[in-house]
Amino acid sequence: DISKNNIYSYVTSVIGTGGSGTTELSLAINKRLTDSLIVDLDFEHPALAPRANLNIEPHILDAIESAQNNRENFLDAVSNKIGVSALVGLTHSSLATDLRDYEIKSLIDEAKVHFSNLVLDCGTVSQCSSFLYLYETIFSETDTFVIVGGCSPQGIIRILEALVLVEDFINVNELNQSQYNIEIIINNATTERQLQQQIADEILFCSPKCKISFVPTSKEINDMSWMGSLDYPKKWLKHLDGLLIRINNSFKQNKFTIEETFQRPIDELIGETL
Repeated sequence: DISKNNIYSYVTSVIGTGGSGTTELSLAINKRLTDSLIVDLDFEHPALAPRANLNIEPHILDAIESAQNNRENFLDAVSNKIGVSALVGLTHSSLATDLRDYEIKSLIDEAKVHFSNLVLDCGTVSQCSSFLYLYETIFSETDTFVIVGGCSPQGIIRILEALVLVEDFINVNELNQSQYNIEIIINNATTERQLQQQIADEILFCSPKCKISFVPTSKEINDMSWMGSLDYPKKWLKHLDGLLIRINNSFKQNKFTIEETFQRPIDELIGETL
């Protein structure tokens, strides 16, 4: 029963703002979650396969086909080549134009059957996107939204635009805001504390409930991206500690409701592996 398995999985959707490192940070978050699958749902500029040096096939269309018609073969579309489970995206945006919202829903539902955590790399999402109807389906399945942006005036503006999009979705659909986490990652961030505080103040003025993480520029990470390596240095990964702890706490807050629903205890799903 897919509906029962859904409750055992936690979905983190990572939204970028154009060249801000969404795929890199999606991979880093995925690497630190237990029993996790990363899915490239960037329909316009998919980057997971080239970044992680993965084959471009099978991809999400194969996974959708299995989810709808041949569920026992769903895992055949999942790559484990890089030491993490991954579903690569389409090679070109034209291949996504015929996708339907129910197909994305079936993909996510079937992935939840097999994995405790899903990290959805959504790329850039905006009101002008021709795939907004698909992203609305993804948002409806999301527990934590992670918005990634660069450390510049333009980057902060793009973050605020994405933040408005997410909060509008929650409000329009009359969802319980307390059930959702909104995390902001300032990537390639300055280490100057005063400037960090100014950036945080500007974002929190618009959305007081969101949490902010600053991830500094790292030459080592830039070099790794050219080599397809995921051997992230521990010092760099630790900048995501707070975000991961909050994801873990978010699950715990709903745990008693989950146990009451199914009248049996469940294991904690989210953890860190360094």
